[in-house]
Order: sequence, then structure tokens, then C-alpha cells
Amino acid sequence: LAGGVTGIPDYKMKFKKVESELKTLGAFVMNPAEILTDAFTWEECMHICYAIIDVCDMIVFMPEWTNSKGAKKEHEYGCRNCKTMVSGFCTPVPKGVTA
Repeated sequence: LAGGVTGIPDYKMKFKKVESELKTLGAFVMNPAEILTDAFTWEECMHICYAIIDVCDMIVFMPEWTNSKGAKKEHEYGCRNCKTMVSGFCTPVPKGVTA
């Protein structure tokens, strides 16, 4: 999952909702909102997010991801690394795919 975090008070709830929806489709979901904490700097978080992207088959972008500096960087990274990307979660993720 990729999307806005900074300045969004309920981002964990939003990420969890999308994670749950994707899991009902059979996807294994790497949710950065569950992994990252305030103990990391923004730059460290991005480094971790790139590592997450490296091991996933697909990047699913949260609604309004284009308002996020970090999500835009994740999109650029995904493009450079030929990752399948879905904006929002309206497109079903194939069963068994890691998103």
C-alpha cells in the first residue's frame, strides 16, 4: 500500500480499511502504516517503503495518493522498477499476489 501519511490524523485507519478489502480478495498485503513508527525520520520511512516495494508484486495506491510527496516518490520508484501499480483499490488484485 502507498498513500499519504504525513499530516493525516486517521491514516492508520484508512490504510487498515484498504488492507482488509484487499485481503478479502486473497492478497497478502504489506501495510506500511502497521510497520512504520514515529521513531523513524521521513527519509528512513521512505527507505523502508522502497524495500517493501522491492518484495511486492504490485503497489496499490490509496485514494488521493497524488497529494502525498512520499507516495509520489513511491510511484516514481515503482515506475523505475517496472512494478504493476493500481491507483485506489477498484481493480481486483489477483489471488496470491503480494501487494
